[in-house]
Amino acid sequence: MSLRHAAARLSALLLLLALASGPAAAAGREEKVDVVIVGAGVSGLMAARTLEGAGHKVVVLEAQDRVGGRLQRAKLGSGDRTAWVDLGGQWMGTNHSRLQALVKELGIKSFDVPTGGKDTFLYDGRRTLHNYAWPSVPYNASQLERPWPEVNFTMEERDDVVEASQRTAKTAMGAWWVQVMCENWGGLGAFEPGAASMLHLAWSQKVSPQRQTPEAYLFDGAAGQLPIKLASQLSSRVRTGDPVDWIKQDDGGVTAVTAAGRRYRGKAAILAMPPHQTGRVRYSPPMPGIRDQLTQRSPMGAIIKVLVAYSTPWWRAKQLSGLAIGNLKTIELVADSTNPSPGSAAVLATFITGPRATRLGQASPESRKQAVLDDLAELLGEEARQPIDYREGNWPDNPWIGGAYTTFYTPGTWTQFGEALRRPVGRVFWAGTEMSTVWPGYIDGAIRAGEKAAQDASELLYSITLVCKRFRRLFYEQPGPWRRFEVELIRSPKPDAYPAAKLAVLRQVAAPHVQEFVVCGDYGERSWDRPPASFLRLLPSSLVALEVRLDGAMPPAAAQLLHRLPDLRSLCLQGYTLPKDLPEALQCLTQLEQLEIGVEECFDPDRVMAAIAQLGSLTQLLVFTEGSAHLRPPAPAAFPRLEAFKFYSVCQWTPAKLAGVLFGSCFLGPAQFGGKPLTCFALSGVEDCESLAAFLDAAVPPSANLQALSLSSVELSAAALQGCTRLNALQLLELSACNFDEATAAALLASTPRLTSLHLAGTLRSELPGSAALLSQPLPELHTLRLSEYRHSLPSQLAQLTNLRRLVSASSGQRRKLIGGLRESRKALEERLPGVRVEPPPDSDSDDEYSSEE
Repeated sequence: MSLRHAAARLSALLLLLALASGPAAAAGREEKVDVVIVGAGVSGLMAARTLEGAGHKVVVLEAQDRVGGRLQRAKLGSGDRTAWVDLGGQWMGTNHSRLQALVKELGIKSFDVPTGGKDTFLYDGRRTLHNYAWPSVPYNASQLERPWPEVNFTMEERDDVVEASQRTAKTAMGAWWVQVMCENWGGLGAFEPGAASMLHLAWSQKVSPQRQTPEAYLFDGAAGQLPIKLASQLSSRVRTGDPVDWIKQDDGGVTAVTAAGRRYRGKAAILAMPPHQTGRVRYSPPMPGIRDQLTQRSPMGAIIKVLVAYSTPWWRAKQLSGLAIGNLKTIELVADSTNPSPGSAAVLATFITGPRATRLGQASPESRKQAVLDDLAELLGEEARQPIDYREGNWPDNPWIGGAYTTFYTPGTWTQFGEALRRPVGRVFWAGTEMSTVWPGYIDGAIRAGEKAAQDASELLYSITLVCKRFRRLFYEQPGPWRRFEVELIRSPKPDAYPAAKLAVLRQVAAPHVQEFVVCGDYGERSWDRPPASFLRLLPSSLVALEVRLDGAMPPAAAQLLHRLPDLRSLCLQGYTLPKDLPEALQCLTQLEQLEIGVEECFDPDRVMAAIAQLGSLTQLLVFTEGSAHLRPPAPAAFPRLEAFKFYSVCQWTPAKLAGVLFGSCFLGPAQFGGKPLTCFALSGVEDCESLAAFLDAAVPPSANLQALSLSSVELSAAALQGCTRLNALQLLELSACNFDEATAAALLASTPRLTSLHLAGTLRSELPGSAALLSQPLPELHTLRLSEYRHSLPSQLAQLTNLRRLVSASSGQRRKLIGGLRESRKALEERLPGVRVEPPPDSDSDDEYSSEE
């Protein structure tokens, strides 16, 4: 071979090597991560941030050449008058708690939406000024938040908004207002009334209520800086400008293939994009038909957002607020978005929505600008025609977003295909503001959805390895260690592996053997750890005891789980709220013996109590509430096997109610008195009890043999004690801060002929004459008397209690002093009361001398 031929072959080989190391080779390599995230909007970035905070490796892929999704900022103005503005989402609401916490963490400052001056309202050319442009907006919106049977609409599931509003709107202005609401309220999607279902409108106002002022604050530097800061905190660079074409799933994981041929492999994938955009990705295997049908019926709203800058806020000189609504040709809503910082340009934000956005989107930018300025001039004044800058955010023209503000759903979509909206498909999870059940359509909803998707996807990232067969046989495969399984959820911005490891153990080993399951802790809107539902759905149908105690809302999965637990014997549910379908779920628990329910806010307490009343197998029942609704527990006497119960209301303004009596708490069950267990009935916080006998008949099962009665802060009367025979066998009576007279005292002791122990606290007062009468009555069986918090020396009537053997005088205070004027020593008391042993209370360390403050 000649030297020339050898050189030529070497050059060709080097060329092939160079080509192999170039883009083609990069496209062929596969990058491995834990989770592949598609979409670099706020939701996708929050999912990445959450997963990285838990120690997982992620990659974020974005089709656009920037991060942010529907958040995008721009510099507006001229010369020394400039301002950062948002071409997309810009507002923060008073109840956007996740967004508020995030911007505080990132050091982003906010300011109040400008107010002051009159709002402008224009209809059919008539311009009027108001303190509020549409005073009935908050009230009308709140009606849509109520359950459907209460909504003041006659609507069917498949009704569009036009059909429903035509039955209720009495004027052309009323019909136009429905259109304004649909096209301009942020949580709805900006749609024509005929395009979306009435159910979607009602649901949107339930989860994104306008009456809670979701447009209360703006950001210094614009909201568009939020995704930029989030992306800068990730350990790996966001891959922009390369859309994902394929998502391929198998038993081992997910592979995402981009348009450039790059491949990314993970154990799970999160698609953080509008639902209709997820339908443009190809999947292998294909998505279920119900998911495809959903994405075909989930269009985006049509909006062109317009920002107009001026050198000064000239409208304020006219005593105008800058907020304006009108049925004009191009725009319908204007809002002042001026930053109060010195040197900032004055900014008006307005929107071209619905069919106008579609029509004008095809016109030239110059003609759109002229149409907008003409309408602004008609609304606010001729000064509107002289801006220093003008900028548009044409969201329908963005091929990777496809519209704004958010997705809406056509008639019939929710009822036929809605279940596929948030449900993962294999290893593919969904994010984006539309996935949130709190503030969807807003930045706050995007944050929540990203965090939730990260939590769900991370469940696939943990597994346990069973080291050897012998170890499995000796420990993991034995049912004993797994009979009781406990999980504690913790609130932390960076969760450790404990909950996830627990979840892996439950999934892979313990689930078939668990008989008692306990989950407790702080699971609320700020909790980042595995949600309770992740554990609940793994529990076996043979479970006999379930305990869920959360400092947050009770997950709906808790009620759904009950439908498949026919053998459950013990149930405890404590949380801020209860699942709405809990009453129906309780009806499935025919073997339930022990039930404890604690709730701060109960959506329908009467339905819950009615469901409890059907549980005839109960032996123990505890119900308490802290909320604004009266607790009306079922009558315990109706439960044939009931042995113990307790009802109480923490809020003094909303006491519980039973048999017509309002009370703070009542209890029946075994209680310890001096080391001796007695069947006790305790009642507190009663101002008016017409018949104690009737109350006891309703509250105490006939089979219960009352041995002790404890009354605290109960107003008694002789009439209320008439016919009270349930106390005949009473051995112990405890009265604390009870109000009664001498006749009541006589009637009370006459009802308790076998009384052997009497405990008095806060009752021996001169202004309550019945207190002395208690001790002046013949009490032949009384041998123990305990006094607490009396204000005077021991009463002389004690001497006639001939069978008294023990006197316990409680003390309090830093030096264990009595609260009365008692100055007698222990020895002197025993001399005055021969045969009576004077004792300090069980927790007192005093020996001989009793003393009291002057």
